[in-house]
Amino acid sequence: MTAGAPSAISLTAVSMKAKSCEVTGSSGMTFTPAANPDSAWTATPSDTGTAHVDVSCRDLGNHKVSVTDTVRVFVMPSVTPDMAGTVPVGAGDSVDVTYDSTDTRLVDVACKNCGSYGSVTRVGPNVVRFHAQVAVSDGAIRAVCFIVHGLDGHYTQQQCVGVAVTAAQLPPHSIPWAIRQSEVVALHTMPVATYEYSGRSIHPDFMRVKSPWSNNACWLVFTPYPGSNGNLENPSLAKSGDCEHWKPAPGVRAPLYDKPPVGYNSDPDLVFDSTGGCLGVVFRQVIAENDIVIAKSCDGTTWSDSPRLLFSAPDHSAVSPTVAAGPDGVSRIWYVDAGPKGCASLSNVVKMRVARPSSSSSLDSLAFGDEVATDLVQAGYVIWHIKVRYLPSKNMYLAMYAAFPSVSGATCSTNDLFVATSADGLHWQSFPVPIINKLDRRFNFVSLYRSSFSYNPNTDLLRTIASGLEDDWGEYGVTYNFTALMNALNLSTTASGLQLVPSKKLVRKADAVPRTVKMEDQPRRRPHH
Repeated sequence: MTAGAPSAISLTAVSMKAKSCEVTGSSGMTFTPAANPDSAWTATPSDTGTAHVDVSCRDLGNHKVSVTDTVRVFVMPSVTPDMAGTVPVGAGDSVDVTYDSTDTRLVDVACKNCGSYGSVTRVGPNVVRFHAQVAVSDGAIRAVCFIVHGLDGHYTQQQCVGVAVTAAQLPPHSIPWAIRQSEVVALHTMPVATYEYSGRSIHPDFMRVKSPWSNNACWLVFTPYPGSNGNLENPSLAKSGDCEHWKPAPGVRAPLYDKPPVGYNSDPDLVFDSTGGCLGVVFRQVIAENDIVIAKSCDGTTWSDSPRLLFSAPDHSAVSPTVAAGPDGVSRIWYVDAGPKGCASLSNVVKMRVARPSSSSSLDSLAFGDEVATDLVQAGYVIWHIKVRYLPSKNMYLAMYAAFPSVSGATCSTNDLFVATSADGLHWQSFPVPIINKLDRRFNFVSLYRSSFSYNPNTDLLRTIASGLEDDWGEYGVTYNFTALMNALNLSTTASGLQLVPSKKLVRKADAVPRTVKMEDQPRRRPHH
């Protein structure tokens, strides 16, 4: 028997007085007679363990005849799916339903009311997958059902999760799917050699340098970062003919500059002076404050003996500097002010400085004025590392940035990757969904990080190199059809909540226990006096 569940008791009374049988027993047992108490009763136990069942009847001489037996009462089995209600699934897509079960002999699964519309298969010890085959127009709800068999071998219980089979998730019905469909070259790993031989790097920025000494080659600046080791986080250069296959820049010191005696280097950015034909590397030195510095080369081999200071800011108040010349030919620099909390700040502000009127395009004289706060925000997120370029053919600035959820206890180690657009670099239009989700099913990302891009107006392709963390840091390439990507993002500003949620075909479940990742830009410990 199973506690809480009624069980039938059958009696066989021979030569007994009609309707004379009674059934009693242990406390916690309720007995209910059928229409003929000499043939059937129902027992409902409330307690588990061993219970007594006493049956007494009277013979034709009205003498009492008794029989006593014992029964085992088991705990009521249960099954708890990880979702409830009705789950929408697009035709051709699947949804996994995970469940927990206790005190069961067996859990069967079935697809209720499915026919040719869907099927259920077991894909793990406690995971079943519903595959939606055809969109449904009859309005009926299909269901994934769990049939639990109790330990007594007789009791069964069924619990179902409704599944609404909808039209296939295709653009523009699912914004995340439309973004994925805009990939011309799918997201993939991109090996980059590092000076300390780990091949683990972060903070990429790349561009094609159109200068005779460069022979139209692509240049990449990055920082090695194996195991989040800030001692190795020093700007390094690589070169490529196709912006895809990278080799260390020939004749260039690796790393370009060593770390400062106290502190570290980070966040390099490339800038090109088309008039002088010189390539610059802007990066951040974190010592007692943030020093934003620039180094240059006019032949790709000979670099400044030491970088020149552009400006300084308090600690963690000038994170991820990025420089771009606007339609007026004037250079601007953007960066993230994270304040003294750095990586743990939840109130970051993207700021901008404009090159001084007296400053020329020469990298030797480039200088910036006072900072102003932009209105670039990502709803529900904290912006962390950013890259900005001006796209002349689109008359817009494009920003690509890593951002992490704005929740208590969050840090800069759990980012998704977003983009935003602007006409003036000060006022921005952001979008509700990332272009790369850290839960992208194709990789086991913990976080995305500072990323870079280039746009080709002749092909309408947006080539992107993103840095991300799986078991360690690395670079990942992806190329988008820019128009298709922007169409999906623009649609996201008016889409329903359902259209913004990626299906399980696109993203995996988050880790039950978030990984702890060591990062730079932690709040400094103040000495005790």
